[in-house]
Amino acid sequence: MKALGIVRKLDELGRVVVPKEVRDSQGWRHGQPLEMFMNDDSLVIRPYGKEEEKQIVLEELNQIKNELSKESQETIQKVIDYVEK
Repeated sequence: MKALGIVRKLDELGRVVVPKEVRDSQGWRHGQPLEMFMNDDSLVIRPYGKEEEKQIVLEELNQIKNELSKESQETIQKVIDYVEK
């Protein structure tokens, strides 16, 4: 885990602001669903369902790719390679 050197206080309702720099670096936007996990004394926050959704899209792209012409298969493979990064 990487220390960011950022400290925030909980407000009276238990809210904490995620700094803009962190939101921007993670691609999080207003309304982004996030999920939280507890690990001993740590809290982990990540986009909700992002990995699962990504795997579903990759599976669908692979199925579509097999039904296309060779040229189209190469194009779809480039998209798959990009998404897998």
